[in-house]
Amino acid sequence: MGYNKTRMGLTRTCKKCESNFQITDEDLSFYEKISPTFDDKKYNLLPPTLCPECREQRRWAFRNQSKLYKRKCDFSGEPMISLYSQDKPYKVYKEEIWWSDKWNPMDYGRDFDFSRPFFEQFSELLHAVPRRGMHQDGTNENSDYTTFGMSNKDCYYSSTCFFCENSYYSTYLQRGRSCCDCYICFGSELLYECTDCKNCYNCNFCDNCENCTDSAILDDCRDCMNCIACKNLRKKAFHIYNKPVSKEEFEKFTAALKVNFAEEKAKFDQWKLQLPFISTHIINSENCTGDYMENCKNCNFCFNVFQDAQDCKYCHWGTGAKDAMDCSMAGLKCELLYEVTATAFANTCAFMNFCRNSSNIYYSDCMSACNFCFGCSGLSHKDYCILNKQYTKEEYERLVPQIIEHMKKTGEWGEYFPIEISPFEYKETVAQEYFPL
Repeated sequence: MGYNKTRMGLTRTCKKCESNFQITDEDLSFYEKISPTFDDKKYNLLPPTLCPECREQRRWAFRNQSKLYKRKCDFSGEPMISLYSQDKPYKVYKEEIWWSDKWNPMDYGRDFDFSRPFFEQFSELLHAVPRRGMHQDGTNENSDYTTFGMSNKDCYYSSTCFFCENSYYSTYLQRGRSCCDCYICFGSELLYECTDCKNCYNCNFCDNCENCTDSAILDDCRDCMNCIACKNLRKKAFHIYNKPVSKEEFEKFTAALKVNFAEEKAKFDQWKLQLPFISTHIINSENCTGDYMENCKNCNFCFNVFQDAQDCKYCHWGTGAKDAMDCSMAGLKCELLYEVTATAFANTCAFMNFCRNSSNIYYSDCMSACNFCFGCSGLSHKDYCILNKQYTKEEYERLVPQIIEHMKKTGEWGEYFPIEISPFEYKETVAQEYFPL
């Protein structure tokens, strides 16, 4: 691994894939901004040694959201559905147990050993502290097979869904009702096999559509109803292959479609290739690069980022983040994030998994309502902790700089957790979906 200084920052060679990548002066300024300060001394994060793609792959390797198993709760012995198979070397608790006062994550606290690498000690902590079985919010109802969501009712085998009802086998839904086999759909009802759809009703096999009703096999259509096999239409009704038809012709075609649907879908997939495709799906955004962004500003190399995100870079799946870099499934009401996953309502956090309502957290996992913690796992409403051990503010501010200097010597400071300490097999994780081996 090497790098060259340029007028625009650094040119570095990724130590994993060996491709060259740029670290700009703006990136270096961000690393300085997110770096912690103790006793008026800034402990700057070292620039990354992996390219943006390899960094993203490494983060996703810590997230399993769709591979479910039957196992026993290690606290009560009761059967449960879990993201962790029974043979995993971790203690796994049911959600209601994990969030209860029946156990104390501080019982697993330990001293930092300066003779060993930090990641080795953190991995041992992950193996000791009980893990959440499904990462569910307590507001779900009759949705035991859903993961990473909240306020869902009667949903089955879906992940990252919010305020949904009667939805199945779907991922990334918001306010969806009676949706099945859908991906990234918002505010819709009665959808089947739809992708990237918004405010649609009773639609099947539609992609990139908005405000469409009673339609099927659409691509990039807006405000359409009673349309089949159409692309790029706006405010149309009773169209087939982009041509207007009578209501009687439409009903006749619909009846035939029930018999020859597969054939018609294959025909449409070839037909649509002769029509133009939109280059990016960036709406109401300023100075942005990437795809699927809405109401954003100064967001570069970002994808699926919405709701007033600002000054973000290399973020995938984020809502409303400000001043963030290298984030996956993070950002709601957040500011100053770096190399984090599944984080909301947080600020000044780096190298984090599953964090919410917290600030000034570094190198930690599954934290809630915590502040000024380093190398911790499973804590809630705690401040000034290291490896799940409580310290005074003065002790914390004296010890963390020593740990940082130690991590600099071991080459760990500024690096996200190595894939090897992920609690999941690679094939179980989202990394396998985006970066298949």
